[in-house]
Amino acid sequence: MTGNEAGHGAIVRNRDLIDVWIEAPRGNRKQVVYEKILSLIDITDEPSKHLKIDMMLTMLDGSVVNVLSETNSTMKCIICGATPKDMNTLTGINRPPNVDNYRFGLSTLHCWIRFFECLLHIGYRLPIKSWQVRGPENKAIVEANKKRIEAEFRAKLSLIVDKPKPGYGSSNDGNTARIFFHNPQTSSDITGVDRELIEKFAIILGVLASGCAIDLEKFASLLEEARNLYIIIIIIIIIINGLYFVLK
Repeated sequence: MTGNEAGHGAIVRNRDLIDVWIEAPRGNRKQVVYEKILSLIDITDEPSKHLKIDMMLTMLDGSVVNVLSETNSTMKCIICGATPKDMNTLTGINRPPNVDNYRFGLSTLHCWIRFFECLLHIGYRLPIKSWQVRGPENKAIVEANKKRIEAEFRAKLSLIVDKPKPGYGSSNDGNTARIFFHNPQTSSDITGVDRELIEKFAIILGVLASGCAIDLEKFASLLEEARNLYIIIIIIIIIINGLYFVLK
């Protein structure tokens, strides 16, 4: 923790919270973290002036959210605990939510990027119809398709995708993702991913980022349509080889 004298303003860093979590006794870690934060937000400068701030744990770093929500894997959903295996089925994600974890917020910027990267990586693998890239032949096919997709995005939309940036991250940022979704036909032609799915994802992301009141029934219907379409693509990628051998 960093800050002034006790009772005055302080800054809490993600690394600090993780350190507090590690040092706290098991079974009481979450409470220790909350108490540490609360001890920093009662600020008194003069007897006649008193300022109290209510801390809301929103828009936190993913690693901190995993700690505070007691989610033991970065691959699991902090809301319902679904694993990647659950997420790739039509019924597996119908799990009761942990409403208490809603308070951690949702980064709409990261949603744009993650949705984009998901479809991009599906596009890479479509020629081999398998999510796992195994064997030199399949690896060569995926790598060649990846280079083709990257080259076409650069030529047609002036986008540099999946390229590491010196010192941090990659070229897959919010602007890149938005251009991808705002050009669904071109993105579909390049990646091979269904245009309708790209369009539905774009609408979902636009609604989340709009800040406007949402018709929950219509939005839920849109989410279900997009999920079903997405799962169909996942099923094709994951099990089409098995179907091929059965039908053959």
